[in-house]
Amino acid sequence: MGSDLVGRDEELAAITHLLVRAAAGGSGCCLIEGAVGIGKTALWNAALELAGQRGYLVLKAHPVEAETAYSFAAVADLLRPALDEVLKGLPAPQKVALETALLIDEGTDRAPDPHAVSMAALTALELLAKKRPVVVAVDDAQWLDSPSRMTLQFVARRLTARIALLVTERTEDHGEPTIQLEGQRLSLRPLSAGALQQFIHERIGVALPRPTLLRLHEASGGYPLFALEIARALRASSRDLAAIDPLPVPVSLRELVARRLGAISPETRSALLAVASSARPVPELLSPEALREAIAAEVVALEGAQVRFTHPLFGSVLSAEASPAERRAVHRKLADLPADEEEAARHLAFAATGPDEHVAARLERAAARARGRGAPTAAAELMARARELTPESRTADRLRRAVDAAELLVAGRAPGAEQLLEAVLPATSGNLRARALELLGFRRGLGDNRAAPPLLEEALEHVDDPRLELRIRLELCDPILRGVSDGSIAHARRAVELAERSGDRALLAAAAASRAALEGKPIEDLEAAARIEQLARGGVQARLVLAWALLAMGSDAGRLLLNSLVDESLAAGLRTHNSVIAMLAYAESRAGNLRRAKLLANEFLLYSVPEQNKTGESGGLGIRAYAEAWLGELSDAHRDADASMRIADAAGFAGRSIQTRGVLGFVDLSRGDVDRAVASFREAVARLFTADQGRWPPLAHTRLAIPTVLADAVDAFTKLDRIEETRPLIDWLERDRTNPWHGALAAVCRGLTAAARGEHDGAQEKLREAAERLEPLSLPLDYGRALLALGAAQRRGRHRGEARHSFEHAREIFDGIEAPLWAAAARRELASIGGRPGGGSGLTASERRVADLVASGHTNKEVAAALFISAKTVEGHLANVYTKLGVRSRAELARKVASEEIRAP
Repeated sequence: MGSDLVGRDEELAAITHLLVRAAAGGSGCCLIEGAVGIGKTALWNAALELAGQRGYLVLKAHPVEAETAYSFAAVADLLRPALDEVLKGLPAPQKVALETALLIDEGTDRAPDPHAVSMAALTALELLAKKRPVVVAVDDAQWLDSPSRMTLQFVARRLTARIALLVTERTEDHGEPTIQLEGQRLSLRPLSAGALQQFIHERIGVALPRPTLLRLHEASGGYPLFALEIARALRASSRDLAAIDPLPVPVSLRELVARRLGAISPETRSALLAVASSARPVPELLSPEALREAIAAEVVALEGAQVRFTHPLFGSVLSAEASPAERRAVHRKLADLPADEEEAARHLAFAATGPDEHVAARLERAAARARGRGAPTAAAELMARARELTPESRTADRLRRAVDAAELLVAGRAPGAEQLLEAVLPATSGNLRARALELLGFRRGLGDNRAAPPLLEEALEHVDDPRLELRIRLELCDPILRGVSDGSIAHARRAVELAERSGDRALLAAAAASRAALEGKPIEDLEAAARIEQLARGGVQARLVLAWALLAMGSDAGRLLLNSLVDESLAAGLRTHNSVIAMLAYAESRAGNLRRAKLLANEFLLYSVPEQNKTGESGGLGIRAYAEAWLGELSDAHRDADASMRIADAAGFAGRSIQTRGVLGFVDLSRGDVDRAVASFREAVARLFTADQGRWPPLAHTRLAIPTVLADAVDAFTKLDRIEETRPLIDWLERDRTNPWHGALAAVCRGLTAAARGEHDGAQEKLREAAERLEPLSLPLDYGRALLALGAAQRRGRHRGEARHSFEHAREIFDGIEAPLWAAAARRELASIGGRPGGGSGLTASERRVADLVASGHTNKEVAAALFISAKTVEGHLANVYTKLGVRSRAELARKVASEEIRAP
């Protein structure tokens, strides 16, 4: 290892620091980059040897320069040593996805989403890291197969404790690496003359005189590989190394490698071309004599069950110097060997000299196989090549394969689908045209929410396949995305008819749920559709709509349902998983789990931004901004809300445009800038009533966030005595009198307006009613603010004891959910009252509430949930209660409470 590290002390120190951080429970990524011959692989190997000595689990992959690599080849190499161990611990959906991707189990009839495979790989690494630190090491990342590259990038963005990612990549002329990693980048520099001298001496035992060393350093540019080969040539020449003769310097490093290859027999060089062309070069590709000669010449080495070139340039030069006919002959030979169908089809494609339907058909089958493994991007490459090799006379096949390739690009969130569809759309008709329009609508809809419906409507004019028609109509009647209209209701009704005829229970459930939501049916109708879907085991759309409807009513059951869908939604595809994650982020923020909400919003953004999903990006930023505002991170909240608003406005996402203006208003309300808050709320309200037009239910994608926006707006308006502006907002909240959440918020608003008019008794009555309505809804943000407003009304009405009780409870809630600005507001109100709480027991209002619940038989966890505080806070209050009351058990406490020896403050 010594010679490989000469002159690399700083780089090795950085890698060692990464390894130490991983061992201590941290994580991180390191990319070693540089030009060919700079010593990336040597440093990588040395780092892995160091990790192995320290007891780390080293998982490595070394992709080769072969365009025939099969999907997930590098992932398979990485996980193979520990596969049996990790498969036992994976959740079922992830286990199925990984087994299918790696061809362990091909029995599934449903292709896993690439996201599910990536999540499975991440979970596998996390399982392994529980036992010891893990180093995931990839050499020459520029040659990764595309599914493996996507998986590694996914893992790198989500690394957890005790995992380090170490990657090398060849970059020339300051080019950017092909793999996008956030972490440390080590750009290797050429060695100094002194370091080069030490390197050469340790490698081949030659000590160069200083004049020769300086000339060699200049000639090699300080590149270790280049310098080593020149030194070897000098040693072989048997000349005086101090002589001033010209150095045996080749024109390029490629020429130097060619000279090394020239020293072996033509027969062995020819055989090595097969090694250079294979994604999985095995020793059987060479005769025993050729293998021995190549190993003796240090051109190849055996690594496990595979043959590896000692430097990747050997394979590059062999391929470059071979004639096209020689390369085609090798690919034909490799295609006939037992191999993966995908790899064999790629070899046939490289062997083809022109259009060939036989080869095109093989590529199409290989694309289907790659898609079935959860590698749509690789499948798209194969399908595009199939199209290129389809004879011109087979027009229908060429068009179909083009649309198939576009569909695979869409499935893989890869660029190029729109351009491909636009190019072939004029020549398509019937179902093929409908498919192309559907795909184009989906892609354009990511950037502009208004772009999709017209294209989907046009697709319906051409479709005569009931299954395709059903898929398009489900898109057009999605209540969460499209909202309520006469058209969406008509599409939902037709979708139910088609689903009933199809006999597909999962699709029927999705269609029935959409229709029930759009028609405003009772929640029981949605629950029935959800049960059908759960039994059918085919998607999560009906349950997603049910969760959305439950959240719209203020029920925490919606959040619990979404949490149960997270893993299952992986199998349904990234788009569905995104919907679950986005809605869950919103639900967690409402439930006061603000840190988790922010993490989920970040996760959603990680999915949305790379595929230029503008509506998704706007949603992620908006949800994150709301959580940040409650956490007191007002600058970040304002930045994210403003960005979300601008994207939503440009993308025509009406609901998000309203919501983010509401978040901006809430940020200003939180910092005390009421005038500015009112301006934002006025804009939000104007947009809402323009979009709503009096319909109930309103635009579906406004229902979850809008009630909060309106309640916040009323709070701001009443602070400036603009009571008249609150009336239409309260009327909006009271339109659905069956909705407990809306009713509770309307009561808050009526209490605030009564307080603004100086009606202290009426304000207390309404705000007390609001607090009682909100308490069972598990909505601590709304409940805490209602208590704060109630306390203020009680203080103005000179009910100081009751006010103290309300402010104490509000402060507890805000402390428990980590809402520092609102907790501080509650403390200021308490300070303004002054004095100490009364009562013979000496218990605070908070301690009394805990005592009552514990005495009623509730566990600490149940008390924490009921009061929106942490279990640790409950323990602290309970300890104080025991001390103050002189009791030692819950039974004694219950007797004390029952005897009414504790008076309320």
